[in-house]
Amino acid sequence: MYKLTNKEEFIVVTGNDIIDEAESNAICRKIKELLEFKAGNNKLLLDVRDVNLDDSQFDIFIQYLSKASINRISIVLPELINKLKFRLWRRKYKNYAEIEQFMTIEEAQNWLKKG
Repeated sequence: MYKLTNKEEFIVVTGNDIIDEAESNAICRKIKELLEFKAGNNKLLLDVRDVNLDDSQFDIFIQYLSKASINRISIVLPELINKLKFRLWRRKYKNYAEIEQFMTIEEAQNWLKKG
């Protein structure tokens, strides 16, 4: 399950459990609807601290998101991904969106507001 919130400066997606391909499609569809409704709001905060990323299809989810008109994606994680691994993963999507990882929502929000 997930919760989607449309804030003034960015969209917040909070998830728990596992993200599968069907849920990825549903979330991305709703995000695209919000982006069409509120032009200029092209930043996304993903709070996936309660998501089992090992069992999820998180990479597929980010692939779907990369097709939306999102400029910046901040990902809040329970623990940061290895720097080298994250850098390689982020490079894969650099033509679509700027992605950064954080351990707190406050840090993620501040980064989105700066950009």
